[in-house]
Amino acid sequence: MFNLAVVGIFILGAVFLIFWSSIKRATALVGKAIFAYFNNKALRVDNTVFRARKEELFSTLHEMVSQLDRPLKLVEVGAGTGSNFSFYPKNSEIVCVEPNEYSKKYLLANVAKVAGIEMRQFYVGFGEDMAFIETESVDAVVCTHVLCSVSDVDQCLREILRILKKVLS
Repeated sequence: MFNLAVVGIFILGAVFLIFWSSIKRATALVGKAIFAYFNNKALRVDNTVFRARKEELFSTLHEMVSQLDRPLKLVEVGAGTGSNFSFYPKNSEIVCVEPNEYSKKYLLANVAKVAGIEMRQFYVGFGEDMAFIETESVDAVVCTHVLCSVSDVDQCLREILRILKKVLS
């Protein structure tokens, strides 16, 4: 026969584990929401501090558009709250890949402030697995403040190479 104290401890332990896993999940979700909020607040600072450098780097995209007879198809990995959208060429078709689902509401609000830019799709996902994007289907991939935080940089870069259109020289 089981000792009632042992059974009681077992039941309490099981209840604690269930409760603890719920607390951990709720804490992770709240942390993501808070990160998205502060990331959105940092957007203005980011674009002020890095404006000249971003304009220089993104000028390549503007050059690409001048050679295309169609809108630029672009994927932004780690789109966050949209700090790069004001630097994209007008009429670009943008697909966003972002692991934090709480960033989407800020991203949509910030995209609405940029005339001539269209976000075609938003995927909650990671740069290491972009299976939802067709192979050789995009003209450019942008990822800023991202590669330092991906789990597998090599895999992320393989995925970027997979989705980029091949350029013949």
